[in-house]
Amino acid sequence: MKKYLIFITFFFFASKMTGQQKQEYYKEVDKKSVESYYLRYFVEVPDYWFSYKTDPNLMAHSPIEFKDSINSKDIFPSVIIRKNIFKGRTLEKNLKAFLRFYKNTYPKFQYILVEANHKMYGNIII
Repeated sequence: MKKYLIFITFFFFASKMTGQQKQEYYKEVDKKSVESYYLRYFVEVPDYWFSYKTDPNLMAHSPIEFKDSINSKDIFPSVIIRKNIFKGRTLEKNLKAFLRFYKNTYPKFQYILVEANHKMYGNIII
C-alpha cells in the first residue's frame, strides 16, 4: 500500500511538472509587457533600445544593435531594473540603495561613478 501511495504521489507531481508552460527568455517583448512588468514604475525605453526577459524572469533593456546577439551565454550591455529589490521611486534612490547594499555586503567594495555624455544615448552614469 505504501509503495502504491508513493507511486501515485510521484505520478501526480511528474504530471504537474510536464504540464507547465515553458517561458521564452532572451526574446524581445512588446511595450505592454514592459508596462505590466513595472506596475509601480514608469520606465521609458528609448526607440533605439529594446526590451526582453532574462532567464531569472527579469526584464532587461539593451541597445538595438545587440538584438541579434542576445543569449544566455554572452555578456553584452544591458540595463536591468530590479523592481523587487530596490523600492525607491527614482533611479538616484535605487542607485544609493544598490551601492549601500554592496558596501555593507562586501567591505572592500570600491566604485567610481562617472557622469558622461554619450553622443547616441545622452547623459549616462558609468
